[in-house]
Amino acid sequence: MAVSKVSICNLALRAVGEKTIMSLDEDTKESHLAQELYDEVLEAVLESHPWNCALKRADLASTAETPAFGWTNSFQLPNDCLRVIRMEDPKMIWVVENGELLCNNSSASILYVKKIEDPTELTPMLRKVLYLSMAVEMSYTLQGTNTALEVLMRRLEIAEAMARSKDAQTGTPMFTDQSNWLTARTSGVPGYGSDLTTAY
Repeated sequence: MAVSKVSICNLALRAVGEKTIMSLDEDTKESHLAQELYDEVLEAVLESHPWNCALKRADLASTAETPAFGWTNSFQLPNDCLRVIRMEDPKMIWVVENGELLCNNSSASILYVKKIEDPTELTPMLRKVLYLSMAVEMSYTLQGTNTALEVLMRRLEIAEAMARSKDAQTGTPMFTDQSNWLTARTSGVPGYGSDLTTAY
């Protein structure tokens, strides 16, 4: 099967027992829901963890304005930046505010999580995390039953753990992270809570 937004959305729809779609432009409830959720859930999944396939490096350009207080320099973040992971020098102190990185350094080079527009750039395991994450959201909207939701959450937990483990095997592990999005979504589901953490 060719990888596309539609194929990923159809995997999510199948996971909740709904009809599949041919296009995101169809005038059906399934298509409308898939189109509404895809970008939002994708960005949440990407932001939740420093996935290798979404990491990018950049030298930042200084902005024309100096912060009013607290910092001496500000730098514009790239348009595709979802989350800054670290600066080139891990000892540097910095903060992100309103789309800008503030620090006391005269230059700033960062490692960050980028937006991914082309689903073929996602690894197979990350695509599974994405469609199961979409299925969880769809289940809230379409079914609203705890039983179905618990099954999907368990599948998502396993898929995410496997994806993070595989991701950690590429290069030297640098990060220990937690999916705040997943934790937030499971906070009201029986059997799940703030201890749902997979680190590497």
